Amino acid sequence: MKKDIRNAIADRILIVDGAMGTQIQAFNLSEDDFRGNRFANHPYKLAGCNDVLCLTRPDVILSIHRNYIAAGADIIETNSFNSNAISLADYGLEDLVYDLNREAAKLARRAADEADCVWVAGSVGPTNKTLSMSASVDDPAARETSFDELLATYCDQMRGLIDGGVDIIQIATIF
Repeated sequence: MKKDIRNAIADRILIVDGAMGTQIQAFNLSEDDFRGNRFANHPYKLAGCNDVLCLTRPDVILSIHRNYIAAGADIIETNSFNSNAISLADYGLEDLVYDLNREAAKLARRAADEADCVWVAGSVGPTNKTLSMSASVDDPAARETSFDELLATYCDQMRGLIDGGVDIIQIATIF
């Protein structure tokens, strides 16, 4: 039976898994792997959109989670670092924010539930646009996005992660 994470933290140092992206690279996946059947005719190139692998190659993501658990990770992170509408727009996948996050969480939850006392952290990374600096040197007030747009995409992302079964939300590398 899984302990409450707060009690576990009080008892010992918990180990978080490592980088997802470098582990994915080790599989030498092709564009076809990123596309799968679902995105066979998608108009954008998808190689490099690691988050989409939760839908097209869940076996790869599940394998990575299991390997980190076997290596001693107490907390595994979802493969959802860039699963926000702003970043996914580069791949024409902005409508899949909720689905990608829910599936990322379900995969990690599955691996965690196979082990004893492993928790799932929903990984939330930055967008590729900033509110803190102007996108134009000629207009210091110019921004490529708005606070409301960022709020909406992060709410969609976190809702998918929570609905998929994460134990905690990990805000990572946000600027």
